[in-house]
Order: sequence, then structure tokens, then C-alpha cells
Amino acid sequence: MSDDIEISAVRDRDLKEILSRYGLYEEFEQGLLRCASCEISIDQENLGALLPMAGELLIYCGSSECLENAVELSRG
Repeated sequence: MSDDIEISAVRDRDLKEILSRYGLYEEFEQGLLRCASCEISIDQENLGALLPMAGELLIYCGSSECLENAVELSRG
């Protein structure tokens, strides 16, 4: 079987605060954020992962390939 993966959930009301900390909330609301892997536009429906990395927040869509890329990156 594969390695265990830590899964954390973010409530809708917390998402605004998290994105605002990184200066990304306005872009999210305007549909301007892109998946760090496939560059598809990110919205409420396809948001898959938030990955803090070196002072930045990488955002991934919910596709399995992009989520696997996020997991790989987070493991170093």
C-alpha cells in the first residue's frame, strides 16, 4: 500500500483569511488564480490543495495528477 498522507481541511470561512494572508483573495474572487501544476483557473468547485512553500502559497486544483504533484513537492 502507499504511504500515509496528512489531509487537513479548510472551512469556507477560513479560506478567505488564508488567501488574504498571502494577498491572493482578490485574485481568487476574480477567477485569476491558476493551479500551480496544470494552470487551470481555480474556483470554489475545483480547489484541491493549498501548499505553503518558501513564503508563498501554492494552489492546486482537485485533479488527481495535480494533487499527486503537490504531495511530491511537499515531501521534498
